[in-house]
Amino acid sequence: MVSPVPIVSKSNDIIIGYQENTQIWASGGSQYKWEPANGLDNSSISSPIASPETTTAYSVFVTDMNGCESSAQVTVSIKNEVFVPNLFTPNGDGKNDYFMIFGTGIAKINLRIYSPEGILVYETSNVEEATKNGWDGTYHGKPMGAGKYLWVLEASSTDGKPLIFNDSNKGIITILR
Repeated sequence: MVSPVPIVSKSNDIIIGYQENTQIWASGGSQYKWEPANGLDNSSISSPIASPETTTAYSVFVTDMNGCESSAQVTVSIKNEVFVPNLFTPNGDGKNDYFMIFGTGIAKINLRIYSPEGILVYETSNVEEATKNGWDGTYHGKPMGAGKYLWVLEASSTDGKPLIFNDSNKGIITILR
């Protein structure tokens, strides 16, 4: 008598941010082997934690108690994205005092901010500064006035692709005081 192959149930494909993780799973057998093993906390269990650095298609090979094998695939996609706010209030109240870029998977960045008169008032090529510290709304230590300022962003993701916000690499940030 021939035993039927195991019927594999599995996770849906998943999208996560850069340096995030997720649990993927499969069922339908008694032994599991996930390939590639890179980015998995344990490639021999039914529900490993996946932390890939790039989009990865994981194949799972499921074996039942009769030694019959079946397979399936789960893709964990890495979404590199950037968000640029349109307003900040550098008034020292500890809330929204800095203009910074938010995103995942930012490998390189050049952020420039220009005054309404076209003067470059801020520039950084440091990812951490642009995403964690930000611009405090000053130029040469003096607070800039309320108004609209142009930001220009040149950024690329960990996979080398350009990162843009709302289909553009420039926009307006408003300072409210």
